[in-house]
Amino acid sequence: MAIQFNSTNLKTEPVSFEGALLKGIAPDGGLFMPLEIPKFSAEEIRAFSAMKYSEIAFEVGKKFFEGEIPEPDLARIVREAYDFDVPLEPVFDNKFVMRLDRGPTASFKDFAARMMGRLMQFFLGRRGGRLVILTATSGDTGSAIANAFYGLDNIEVIVLFPEKEVTARQRKQMTTLGKNVSIIALDGKFDDCQAFVKRAFADPELEDMKLSSANSINIGRLIPQSIYYFYAFAKLREGAPDDDIVFSVPSGNFGDLCGGLIAMKMGLPVRKFVVATNANDEFPKFLGSGEYHKLEPSRNCISSAMNVGHPSNVPRLVALYGGVMDEKGVIHKMPDMEAIRRDMFAVSIDDPATERAIAEAWETHRLLLEPHGAVGWAGLMRYLERGEVDDGQLCVSLETAHPAKFPEKIREILGFDPELPPSLEGLEQKPEMFDKMAHDYGEFKGWLRGRGGKDAAIRPTKDEREKYHVNYQKDTNFAASARLLQSKWREKKGYQELKLGNFLEIEFAKSSKANFLTDRIKQLVVQEVKRIKKEGGLIGEPRIWNNLLSSQPLCFNLFGELYYNLDLASEYFRLLFPGKLEEVKRIKFEYSPGRGNNKYTDDNSAFDVFIEYSSSNKRGFIGIEVKYAESLKEESNKKATNYFMQHEQRYTELTNNTGIFRQRSIEMLKRPPLSQIWRDHLLSIATKQDYDEGFFVFLFPRQNEECQKAVDEYRKNLISDDEEQTGFYPRYLEDFINILREIENDDWTKELQERYLGA
Repeated sequence: MAIQFNSTNLKTEPVSFEGALLKGIAPDGGLFMPLEIPKFSAEEIRAFSAMKYSEIAFEVGKKFFEGEIPEPDLARIVREAYDFDVPLEPVFDNKFVMRLDRGPTASFKDFAARMMGRLMQFFLGRRGGRLVILTATSGDTGSAIANAFYGLDNIEVIVLFPEKEVTARQRKQMTTLGKNVSIIALDGKFDDCQAFVKRAFADPELEDMKLSSANSINIGRLIPQSIYYFYAFAKLREGAPDDDIVFSVPSGNFGDLCGGLIAMKMGLPVRKFVVATNANDEFPKFLGSGEYHKLEPSRNCISSAMNVGHPSNVPRLVALYGGVMDEKGVIHKMPDMEAIRRDMFAVSIDDPATERAIAEAWETHRLLLEPHGAVGWAGLMRYLERGEVDDGQLCVSLETAHPAKFPEKIREILGFDPELPPSLEGLEQKPEMFDKMAHDYGEFKGWLRGRGGKDAAIRPTKDEREKYHVNYQKDTNFAASARLLQSKWREKKGYQELKLGNFLEIEFAKSSKANFLTDRIKQLVVQEVKRIKKEGGLIGEPRIWNNLLSSQPLCFNLFGELYYNLDLASEYFRLLFPGKLEEVKRIKFEYSPGRGNNKYTDDNSAFDVFIEYSSSNKRGFIGIEVKYAESLKEESNKKATNYFMQHEQRYTELTNNTGIFRQRSIEMLKRPPLSQIWRDHLLSIATKQDYDEGFFVFLFPRQNEECQKAVDEYRKNLISDDEEQTGFYPRYLEDFINILREIENDDWTKELQERYLGA
């Protein structure tokens, strides 16, 4: 059974990993943690010694994601995320530095960000929708997140950083990207940036923005950070049954440390964690006194990414030891302090000690460290001075960033510039793009509300609309763009228009079937129109023949060839819905299991496309509703209300008996723009009585903002975002077409993409 995740504040219901990942912060303001931590046996951990990093990542991921991510997808995710080296540099007497700086942004944050980005993309691709990643950075997090999510068309990234507390190279790694990445320099400290982010998550007026976090407060970053602890031990262990290891972790927001603690709880034999902070020493003092006090304001140190006066992940650490701390740092239940002190040695390393560590490591061992890694190394040296372990004890200190990211400090202390890694070459010449902002949450909130959304459709110019005869004033921005696209396709084909550029002349359209892309699809449409009429179904004529903008022709153009090739259909739907089905048995169009039948919805509702499939000796179905340029407001409120009144008893019965709708949701669901989604969803629920399983897909273009708003609003009326539970699967047309082109790259799919997506 899949592991569930609960809030550290213990005031919300547990959620799946998918829910925790995409939400970021729990509704009660706490951080998500697994209800149980899976275990590795000693034999399983010993087997890691023969594995590559990505293979260890796969084994760790399986423990947490089993039941949510199919193994082939997880294997692909970790293989793509971890395509760089993880050097373990020997220093002296079984003491090593693990260099976590070989990723694309030369920071340990790459390990978490790259896997997290791919996990989010996997779940968003499966469920539809888009996210706005809002994150604060004290240095490396921002560049790692920005690069990991850069160019993803269903995710927008907004990063806040303290203007005066990051290096020029750290800043340029964020501010030179553009596209779906926006950067804000805040006149304040990291804690101020983090406070803005947390406040935005809790702001009810920003709820519709679908905010999610990519800081270490997101569980999707924490779990990947446990992997390199297993890797270090696996590669350095000597083979004795009682092998153990000491880790020294430079600690700022404490995500890295919590990843290590999770690894230890999973069975990794860690003798001690050295928790090395800079002059922001609230945690070492907590271990000493048992009293936790935030440090406000945080202290500015040369290890800038660790300038944190109240580490966001301390509540997770407290939770791992049986306590409860809220997001403000108030402890409501004390953790087991004796166990914490047994497992951890905490030490504060100020700037002079950090600079000495950089100099001594180079002079004594030719070990090149930057300020954060130097804090970790100095902390380890302090621990060894206590004499608690033998000289040959295996110890690993984490180097979290490449020294070339701090050239000024290295030059000042050691007298030379560190060599640039490939990921930093050419950075100085790139132009920067970022906004500056005062320490004013109101200004920040206004910026968020007015940012416009980078994936929004842009309305074509009036001149262009008039040129192609599609200047219809009532169109939404997307409908105007789609109408123009269809008119351009018509002109390219040499077809004559009728009234508007997206209409064909009626007699020509009926005789030529020019609205359809292949000869077989044309034959299928003629066949299906006759059948649908005979069965009393609804088919829009002459719209299906001559309206290029209509979603009815789109249904046939997208799924028609699959009707004739069920092997291709099976491969296609397996890719669209991994783990859901094995073989497509039948494809139907404008299908209802029983129009006007009280066994179902008692009305004339029908699916645009209906897929019957088999899976593990089970019969299943996918009911699909397809939209293109529609706004879901075409049906008047009066008509929808009258329709509801005619079928109120059955609609109410189905809604209340399923257990997936919130109480008193019918008042919202019965009206446009939600009414049609609701009726089709109810039809899928009723149809399940004829099958072992089934679900409803609402398919629409990503830039159709009206459909997206309706989907977001509809989800608010469901008890959960878990698609398995609700049977509601919103999906994007772009993903359906792009995946089809991957497996069937021929004239049909090429024209399908060109006509409906414009590419």
